[in-house]
Amino acid sequence: MHRHGYKGRKFGRERDQRRALMKGLATSLVEHGKIETTLPKAKELVRYIEKLITKAKKGDLHNRRQVIAKLSTQMAAFKLVDEIAPQLGNRTSGHVRVKRTRLRVGDGAQMATIEFVDNLISVAKAKIKENPQFSSPEAYEDYDKALVSGYPNGRYMEPLIDEVAAEFLYFNEDGGEEYKKVFEEQIRRRLRRRIEDAHLKAKNIFEKVEKELDREFGDD
Repeated sequence: MHRHGYKGRKFGRERDQRRALMKGLATSLVEHGKIETTLPKAKELVRYIEKLITKAKKGDLHNRRQVIAKLSTQMAAFKLVDEIAPQLGNRTSGHVRVKRTRLRVGDGAQMATIEFVDNLISVAKAKIKENPQFSSPEAYEDYDKALVSGYPNGRYMEPLIDEVAAEFLYFNEDGGEEYKKVFEEQIRRRLRRRIEDAHLKAKNIFEKVEKELDREFGDD
Protein backbone atom coordinates (compact mmCIF):
# COMPACT_ATOMS: atom_id res chain seq x y z
CA MET A 1 0.00 0.00 0.00
CA HIS A 2 1.41 3.39 -1.01
CA ARG A 3 0.65 6.54 0.92
CA HIS A 4 3.73 8.73 0.60
CA GLY A 5 6.87 9.09 -1.48
CA TYR A 6 5.72 7.45 -4.70
CA LYS A 7 5.13 9.26 -7.98
CA GLY A 8 3.49 7.56 -10.90
CA ARG A 9 0.76 5.07 -11.66
CA LYS A 10 0.37 1.91 -9.61
CA PHE A 11 -1.66 -0.21 -12.09
CA GLY A 12 -3.03 -2.25 -9.20
CA ARG A 13 0.39 -3.90 -8.80
CA GLU A 14 3.06 -4.06 -6.14
CA ARG A 15 6.44 -2.43 -6.67
CA ASP A 16 8.24 -5.48 -8.07
CA GLN A 17 5.37 -6.22 -10.44
CA ARG A 18 5.37 -2.64 -11.71
CA ARG A 19 9.12 -2.76 -12.28
CA ALA A 20 8.81 -6.03 -14.19
CA LEU A 21 5.98 -4.53 -16.28
CA MET A 22 7.99 -1.43 -17.23
CA LYS A 23 11.10 -3.50 -17.92
CA GLY A 24 9.15 -5.76 -20.29
CA LEU A 25 7.45 -2.88 -22.12
CA ALA A 26 10.72 -0.98 -22.49
CA THR A 27 12.48 -4.07 -23.84
CA SER A 28 9.73 -4.60 -26.43
CA LEU A 29 9.92 -0.95 -27.49
CA VAL A 30 13.69 -1.14 -27.98
CA GLU A 31 13.49 -4.41 -29.90
CA HIS A 32 10.57 -3.46 -32.18
CA GLY A 33 10.69 0.35 -32.29
CA LYS A 34 6.92 0.63 -31.80
CA ILE A 35 4.43 -1.13 -29.53
CA GLU A 36 0.75 -0.84 -28.60
CA THR A 37 -0.47 -0.87 -25.00
CA THR A 38 -3.02 0.93 -22.85
CA LEU A 39 -2.74 4.71 -22.67
CA PRO A 40 -1.80 4.89 -18.94
CA LYS A 41 0.95 2.29 -19.44
CA ALA A 42 2.24 4.14 -22.49
CA LYS A 43 2.44 7.41 -20.56
CA GLU A 44 4.27 5.73 -17.70
CA LEU A 45 6.63 4.03 -20.16
CA VAL A 46 7.59 7.46 -21.55
CA ARG A 47 9.00 8.45 -18.15
CA TYR A 48 10.83 5.13 -17.86
CA ILE A 49 12.37 4.99 -21.35
CA GLU A 50 13.40 8.67 -21.44
CA LYS A 51 15.65 8.12 -18.42
CA LEU A 52 17.14 5.03 -20.05
CA ILE A 53 17.88 6.88 -23.29
CA THR A 54 19.65 9.63 -21.36
CA LYS A 55 21.87 7.02 -19.71
CA ALA A 56 22.41 5.20 -23.01
CA LYS A 57 23.64 8.40 -24.68
CA LYS A 58 26.46 8.69 -22.13
CA GLY A 59 27.60 5.21 -23.10
CA ASP A 60 30.23 4.70 -20.38
CA LEU A 61 30.53 1.45 -18.43
CA HIS A 62 28.53 2.65 -15.40
CA ASN A 63 25.57 3.89 -17.46
CA ARG A 64 25.73 0.83 -19.73
CA ARG A 65 25.34 -1.41 -16.69
CA GLN A 66 22.40 0.64 -15.46
CA VAL A 67 20.68 0.27 -18.84
CA ILE A 68 21.29 -3.50 -18.77
CA ALA A 69 19.73 -3.68 -15.30
CA LYS A 70 16.60 -1.81 -16.48
CA LEU A 71 15.89 -4.00 -19.54
CA SER A 72 14.97 -7.67 -19.76
CA THR A 73 17.71 -8.76 -22.17
CA GLN A 74 21.28 -7.68 -22.73
CA MET A 75 20.76 -7.71 -26.50
CA ALA A 76 18.09 -5.01 -26.10
CA ALA A 77 20.35 -3.01 -23.78
CA PHE A 78 23.26 -3.07 -26.20
CA LYS A 79 20.95 -2.20 -29.09
CA LEU A 80 19.74 0.85 -27.18
CA VAL A 81 23.27 1.99 -26.30
CA ASP A 82 25.09 1.14 -29.54
CA GLU A 83 22.44 1.61 -32.25
CA ILE A 84 19.50 3.70 -31.06
CA ALA A 85 21.08 6.28 -28.74
CA PRO A 86 23.62 7.56 -31.32
CA GLN A 87 20.74 8.25 -33.74
CA LEU A 88 18.97 10.34 -31.08
CA GLY A 89 21.95 12.59 -30.37
CA ASN A 90 20.30 15.80 -31.58
CA ARG A 91 17.60 15.65 -28.91
CA THR A 92 17.79 16.25 -25.18
CA SER A 93 14.29 14.93 -24.49
CA GLY A 94 11.10 13.97 -26.27
CA HIS A 95 12.62 10.88 -27.87
CA VAL A 96 9.32 8.97 -28.01
CA ARG A 97 5.73 9.85 -28.88
CA VAL A 98 2.38 8.44 -27.76
CA LYS A 99 -0.67 8.27 -30.07
CA ARG A 100 -4.18 7.18 -29.12
CA THR A 101 -5.42 4.38 -31.36
CA ARG A 102 -8.62 2.49 -30.43
CA LEU A 103 -10.81 1.24 -27.61
CA ARG A 104 -9.98 -2.32 -26.64
CA VAL A 105 -12.68 -4.87 -27.31
CA GLY A 106 -14.04 -6.28 -24.05
CA ASP A 107 -13.33 -3.59 -21.49
CA GLY A 108 -13.23 -0.44 -23.64
CA ALA A 109 -9.75 0.54 -22.43
CA GLN A 110 -8.10 3.33 -24.41
CA MET A 111 -5.19 1.89 -26.40
CA ALA A 112 -2.18 3.82 -27.65
CA THR A 113 1.02 3.29 -29.59
CA ILE A 114 4.40 4.45 -28.37
CA GLU A 115 7.32 4.79 -30.76
CA PHE A 116 10.59 6.64 -31.26
CA VAL A 117 10.18 10.09 -32.80
CA ASP A 118 13.12 9.72 -35.21
CA ASN A 119 13.19 7.15 -37.98
CA LEU A 120 15.71 4.62 -36.76
CA ILE A 121 17.63 2.32 -39.07
CA SER A 122 19.66 -0.75 -38.22
CA VAL A 123 23.44 -0.82 -38.49
CA ALA A 124 23.25 -3.08 -41.55
CA LYS A 125 20.76 -0.81 -43.34
CA ALA A 126 22.88 2.24 -42.52
CA LYS A 127 25.91 0.60 -44.08
CA ILE A 128 23.89 -0.34 -47.17
CA LYS A 129 22.84 3.29 -47.52
CA GLU A 130 26.44 4.49 -47.17
CA ASN A 131 27.85 1.72 -49.37
CA PRO A 132 25.65 0.73 -52.36
CA GLN A 133 27.84 -2.31 -53.00
CA PHE A 134 26.05 -3.99 -50.09
CA SER A 135 22.86 -5.05 -51.85
CA SER A 136 21.19 -6.48 -48.76
CA PRO A 137 21.58 -6.83 -44.98
CA GLU A 138 22.89 -10.36 -45.61
CA ALA A 139 25.62 -9.00 -47.89
CA TYR A 140 26.68 -6.57 -45.20
CA GLU A 141 26.70 -9.33 -42.59
CA ASP A 142 29.01 -11.39 -44.82
CA TYR A 143 31.31 -8.40 -45.16
CA ASP A 144 31.10 -7.82 -41.43
CA LYS A 145 32.15 -11.39 -40.60
CA ALA A 146 34.98 -11.33 -43.14
CA LEU A 147 36.24 -8.02 -41.76
CA VAL A 148 36.29 -9.23 -38.18
CA SER A 149 37.70 -12.68 -38.99
CA GLY A 150 40.77 -10.96 -40.43
CA TYR A 151 41.75 -9.85 -36.94
CA PRO A 152 41.39 -13.00 -34.80
CA ASN A 153 44.38 -12.41 -32.57
CA GLY A 154 45.40 -8.84 -33.38
CA ARG A 155 45.88 -5.88 -31.11
CA TYR A 156 42.16 -5.05 -31.33
CA MET A 157 40.89 -8.30 -29.84
CA GLU A 158 42.34 -8.64 -26.33
CA PRO A 159 41.23 -5.21 -24.99
CA LEU A 160 37.75 -5.81 -26.42
CA ILE A 161 37.40 -9.22 -24.79
CA ASP A 162 38.43 -7.75 -21.44
CA GLU A 163 36.05 -4.81 -21.87
CA VAL A 164 32.99 -6.88 -22.81
CA ALA A 165 33.77 -9.64 -20.31
CA ALA A 166 33.84 -7.08 -17.50
CA GLU A 167 30.27 -6.08 -18.38
CA PHE A 168 28.91 -9.56 -19.03
CA LEU A 169 30.39 -11.33 -16.02
CA TYR A 170 28.88 -8.63 -13.83
CA PHE A 171 25.39 -9.79 -14.82
CA ASN A 172 25.95 -13.35 -16.08
CA GLU A 173 27.89 -15.41 -13.58
CA ASP A 174 26.25 -18.64 -14.77
CA GLY A 175 26.88 -18.11 -18.50
CA GLY A 176 24.90 -20.32 -20.86
CA GLU A 177 24.20 -20.46 -24.59
CA GLU A 178 22.30 -17.16 -24.71
CA TYR A 179 25.13 -15.50 -22.80
CA LYS A 180 27.67 -16.87 -25.29
CA LYS A 181 25.63 -15.70 -28.29
CA VAL A 182 25.23 -12.13 -27.03
CA PHE A 183 28.86 -12.02 -25.85
CA GLU A 184 30.18 -13.00 -29.29
CA GLU A 185 27.84 -10.53 -31.02
CA GLN A 186 29.12 -7.67 -28.87
CA ILE A 187 32.74 -8.64 -29.47
CA ARG A 188 32.09 -8.68 -33.22
CA ARG A 189 30.17 -5.39 -33.24
CA ARG A 190 32.73 -3.44 -31.26
CA LEU A 191 35.66 -4.97 -33.11
CA ARG A 192 34.06 -3.97 -36.42
CA ARG A 193 33.64 -0.40 -35.23
CA ARG A 194 37.26 -0.10 -34.12
CA ILE A 195 38.60 -1.64 -37.31
CA GLU A 196 36.51 0.70 -39.44
CA ASP A 197 37.69 3.68 -37.37
CA ALA A 198 41.28 2.59 -37.89
CA HIS A 199 40.72 2.19 -41.64
CA LEU A 200 39.13 5.64 -41.82
CA LYS A 201 42.04 7.24 -39.97
CA ALA A 202 44.53 5.51 -42.26
CA LYS A 203 42.58 6.70 -45.33
CA ASN A 204 42.55 10.29 -44.07
CA ILE A 205 46.28 10.20 -43.40
CA PHE A 206 46.95 8.75 -46.85
CA GLU A 207 44.86 11.46 -48.55
CA LYS A 208 46.64 14.15 -46.55
CA VAL A 209 50.04 12.80 -47.57
CA GLU A 210 48.94 12.66 -51.22
CA LYS A 211 47.89 16.32 -51.12
CA GLU A 212 51.22 17.30 -49.57
CA LEU A 213 53.10 15.39 -52.28
CA ASP A 214 51.04 17.00 -55.04
CA ARG A 215 51.69 20.42 -53.57
CA GLU A 216 55.42 19.74 -53.28
CA PHE A 217 56.10 17.99 -56.57
CA GLY A 218 53.09 18.80 -58.72
CA ASP A 219 51.86 16.31 -61.31
CA ASP A 220 55.35 15.16 -62.34
